[in-house]
Amino acid sequence: MPWCPECREEYREGFENCGVCNTELVSSLEEETNNYRYDVKEVFLASVGNELEAVMLESQLQLHGIPVLKKHKGAGEYLSISMGKSNLGIDLYVPSSMLENAKEIIVEANIEELEMHDSDNTTEESNDEW
Repeated sequence: MPWCPECREEYREGFENCGVCNTELVSSLEEETNNYRYDVKEVFLASVGNELEAVMLESQLQLHGIPVLKKHKGAGEYLSISMGKSNLGIDLYVPSSMLENAKEIIVEANIEELEMHDSDNTTEESNDEW
């Protein structure tokens, strides 16, 4: 049976190209090597107050190739689904081997944010003089 090497979907005989991605089908798929290490432990990185803060930190970390596990405190996930938000907070976890890099990324992101606020304050002060 032909297979799509990109989508990993099986096709009936007679098809030559994938209907989804238009890739040429192959007769068999190569075995995937599983790069996931089962001995990797997630360690606590930070606790944030709401989903927006969690998403902002998660996106910064993922840009640097660091996976993030979000764990809502208490019934926080249920509350965010039923009420639209939760005030219980979210804990962020990263692989133990990437903890130091993740901390550095968070520090750099906070410094840049502070610098942006400082430049905004300078602009507001100069506008007051006019």
